[in-house]
Amino acid sequence: MAAPIEFIVNGFVTGYAGELHVIGRCGDASLRIGDVFEQLRDKTEGVAKVVRLEVVAIQAYGRALQELGFGMTGSIDVRGEGAEWIRPFSVLTGTAADAHRDSANATAVIAQV
Repeated sequence: MAAPIEFIVNGFVTGYAGELHVIGRCGDASLRIGDVFEQLRDKTEGVAKVVRLEVVAIQAYGRALQELGFGMTGSIDVRGEGAEWIRPFSVLTGTAADAHRDSANATAVIAQV
């Protein structure tokens, strides 16, 4: 069974090449590159929208990561459908790309650069 994932959005920045860097905090399960968000909930309006946004990069503490542990703050780069609806205080939810984690898996793995 795939684990549910969540990312609470604090802000976002559009990069020079048009990529979207979403700044925020990971929910109760870690996220990895390749995970896909399927819903965006706007906490201020109480509205949920269907999206399909894949995590293509993760950064935290000045490093590129393969995984962002639960509760950690950082930024994720996403691509796909629905990115235009991302706003501060919204929540991205989805399922893990594989069954690689559970609530005990809380470490971020530093990418070998």
